[in-house]
Amino acid sequence: MAGYTLNWQDFMKRPEVKVLLEEKGMVAVKQRYIQEQNMLMWQDPIILQEGQQDAGVVNQANAADGGSTNYITGDQAHVSTFTWSTTVLPSITASADGNFGITAYGIRPGVDYSYGQSNIRKKILLAFVTGSVLGDVGGLSTSGYDVVVTASYNDIPVALQTAKNVTGSWANVLRDNLVGQGAGAVVGGFTNDSAYAPSTLLSVATSSNGKTFTVTNAVKGDAYQSTTDIATSGSIATTTFGKSKWLYGETDGNLNTLDERSPYKHGPFASDSGEVNEN
Repeated sequence: MAGYTLNWQDFMKRPEVKVLLEEKGMVAVKQRYIQEQNMLMWQDPIILQEGQQDAGVVNQANAADGGSTNYITGDQAHVSTFTWSTTVLPSITASADGNFGITAYGIRPGVDYSYGQSNIRKKILLAFVTGSVLGDVGGLSTSGYDVVVTASYNDIPVALQTAKNVTGSWANVLRDNLVGQGAGAVVGGFTNDSAYAPSTLLSVATSSNGKTFTVTNAVKGDAYQSTTDIATSGSIATTTFGKSKWLYGETDGNLNTLDERSPYKHGPFASDSGEVNEN
C-alpha cells in the first residue's frame, strides 16, 4: 500500500507538524495524523474496488484494523433560479398556463452511511397547479418523489388574476406552502416523507419584480441540479453549485460525492458535527 499510508516518522519531520506540536500538543498531532492517514486510505485502489459497499461496511472494516473514517459535510448550499418565460408573464390564465413542476434535490439533516449518501438525499416536486385539477397534483407524476409541495392558481388574489400579473404571487404561494407544510402531509393524494417537513430541505425566495424566484437547499452540500418539465412556462438554472468538504482536517470545499468514480461516495455524510458520535 505504498503511497496510500502515512509514515509516523516522516509525518513528525514536517515543519507544520512541529509547530502544531508546540502550539497544541501531542493529542492534536495524533488527530491530524489520523485525519491525513484516512484521506490517503480513501485513494487506495483496493478500497475503490469495493464499489457498491456502503460507508457503514467500509467503516467497520477499517475499525477492525484500528483505522478511522472521516466524515463529509456541507460547505456551500445549492441554489437554483427559476425565470418565468416572457411569453407567460403577461398572459397566465388558470386554464392555459398552470400545471407544471420543478424537480429539486434537497439534503436532509442528519448522518448517512449509505453508498453515495443516497439515504440523505430527497427528491422534491414543486408543482404549480390550477384549482380545477388540484386534487391530482395537476396530472403531474409523483412517482419517485419524497416530498410534494403545490401552489394553486386559485390561491392568488382575484385582482391580480384579472390583471394577469400573477407570477410573483404564484411563487409567493409556493413559498408560503413550503414553509407551512408539515412532515407527512397528504398533498393531492400523495403522502409526503413522514420525518422531514419541506422547509427542512428547501426554501423559496421571490424577486421584487416577480420575474424570478430562487430555490435554496436548507442543508449545505453538493446536489443534483433542479429541472422543470415545461420549458414554455420558464426555465431553471443553477446559480450557486452546492459543495461538500471534510468535516475535520482538510477544508477543501469541492468534494464531488455525486461522481460515480469518486472515492467520496464511500464516505459517511454528517450535516453537522454535533450529530457525529466520536466516542
